[in-house]
Amino acid sequence: MYGDEAIIEGILGRYQGGRKRPFVRGYKQAIQLGQESPESAAASFLAEADVYGWKSGKAQKVARKLAGKKSRAIKPGRYRSLDPLIESSYETLLGRAPTFDEIESFKGLAGARRISPSDPGAFSAFLSDTLMASPEGMGKIKTEQDYLFEAMYGPMGRDEQGYLKRGTFTFNPANVTALKAAMGS
Repeated sequence: MYGDEAIIEGILGRYQGGRKRPFVRGYKQAIQLGQESPESAAASFLAEADVYGWKSGKAQKVARKLAGKKSRAIKPGRYRSLDPLIESSYETLLGRAPTFDEIESFKGLAGARRISPSDPGAFSAFLSDTLMASPEGMGKIKTEQDYLFEAMYGPMGRDEQGYLKRGTFTFNPANVTALKAAMGS
């Protein structure tokens, strides 16, 4: 037997003797944080009880207690103060007002990530990162490569919805003469 195997066998042997407490504590914490539902935690605990050979009667009793636990509900009302921040971020980054569903989904995400509503800096960083990583954000917000492109080839155009027109375009002499006439040259 190798040294690593002896260590692992020793750790597993400690838990086979009836030490369910660390597992139960971990599942309770996962339920409270909303990482696992009470039913899935109970099923996972029963599966571990089978692996470790714990008595089925005691394991069933603990699983029933786990299944009866309630997860701490996220109160979206706590995040009502962040509405102006969400609206201003949408206006600044995407050039439009957010819909009601988008505001509510960001409040739900903030609650799920346990971002404190009293810390607008953390929420603002989360919000801007999420908006810039969205497909709409990637189409409307300029990247460093876009700024380098503009430095070499001139300003980048936008379509009617505000999406960037990336890349080079075909030369059209009619547009150049119309542009010259519009500039008064």
